[in-house]
Amino acid sequence: MRAASCRFWLSLKNMRGWLWTPLIFLYALLPSLQRNIQLAARTADIGRLRFFAEAQTFIPLLSIVWHYLFFREYLDHDIAEVLYAADRRPKLRFSVYLCGLYLAAAAPLFIWYVRCYPDSVWEILRLSGQVFFLAALYYGLIYLTRSALLSFGLVLLGSAALIYSLAGTLAEYNLFALETPAGQVPLAACLIYLALAGLFILLGLRRERRFICS
Repeated sequence: MRAASCRFWLSLKNMRGWLWTPLIFLYALLPSLQRNIQLAARTADIGRLRFFAEAQTFIPLLSIVWHYLFFREYLDHDIAEVLYAADRRPKLRFSVYLCGLYLAAAAPLFIWYVRCYPDSVWEILRLSGQVFFLAALYYGLIYLTRSALLSFGLVLLGSAALIYSLAGTLAEYNLFALETPAGQVPLAACLIYLALAGLFILLGLRRERRFICS
């Protein structure tokens, strides 16, 4: 357990300055975006909906940058065999660690949003759910494609499709639909995304075992 924790923090250290890039982007862009939207909105409620519609195009997607930078060592680098030889346990736990660390780093922003918009708790929960869903999707894809970079591109394309192209198609069942407030997303939609996340996790676990043995 201690060795795995050391490996996790060492991989974070190897990300170097790129580790801070998503957070700098979040803390530099979103407060300015929120202020501009609020000034332009006719009511506070409209401003809240518009802001979170924009926020969900950045917060979940930027989390995948961390996953790509972390897992490229395990798939796209020459040291991958050494890393798997040293620790043959599933790397799913590292995805969970990354999600938790990312959300913890973004927590001050979330607290500020709740202070600005007292009714935004559901929106925060949706953003957090999107972060974990994309992480599960990415985990499954990296072992299906055996490429951290290709999986990164596929997740970005899939997210863009969910946010924009498919937003009007059964929008109430689309967790990423910009026009659907989080409080109006039906339970069935949440269960569908939970099932999809579970499917990609199971695929990732199965393919990872084959990847280690190959």
